[in-house]
Amino acid sequence: DGVWGNCSFDYYAVLGNVRLFGEMALDFGGSGALLAGIILPLGPKVESALLLRSYSKSYIAPHASAYSTLSTVSNQMGVVADLKYTPLKWSGIIYYGEYVYYPWVRYNIDHTSYMVKNSLKWEWEREMWSGYLSLAHTYYSHNALHKCYVRSKLSFKLSEKTRAAIHGAFVSTVGSGYEIGTDWKMKFFDGILALSPGIVLFNCKDWNN
Repeated sequence: DGVWGNCSFDYYAVLGNVRLFGEMALDFGGSGALLAGIILPLGPKVESALLLRSYSKSYIAPHASAYSTLSTVSNQMGVVADLKYTPLKWSGIIYYGEYVYYPWVRYNIDHTSYMVKNSLKWEWEREMWSGYLSLAHTYYSHNALHKCYVRSKLSFKLSEKTRAAIHGAFVSTVGSGYEIGTDWKMKFFDGILALSPGIVLFNCKDWNN
């Protein structure tokens, strides 16, 4: 019902093997948002990254696309850490950790809260097949909920025109849930016709799963 806007300053710098990036922004109401990150190689096979953010509870940017765990870029302070180890050219292990603090109320949550997430992922990619196996744990302070899950996917290149994938997941919170399925992608008549059939079986009775 009026005029709104934002102004911002963003940067990207390369210092040897180190990459720095970030953005500082203000909306017309004077509320601010800050994002800062670094990508740092720790050796020929190890790469690390760190991302810091601080978004005011009243910051308004309807079309913002900065990283956020909410549907808006507001009301959170957090840090994300990544560590990737690549022992082989076709295989890598990735650690992901995140802590987020919400200083103001949110939908259905009438007090401050935080979230902690840790995950470990093994991924591989060869000429004819690829896939991953992921283990993760998330803790939500507002309801003291622990969420553990396992996810996996295996993809095959059967031909230049046919690909197939098998995937599955298991989630455990108050109860548990699981899914397993397969997806196919097939092309015919030089790509004029494409079919993507698939089937998924799942059992998930609790909303948290």
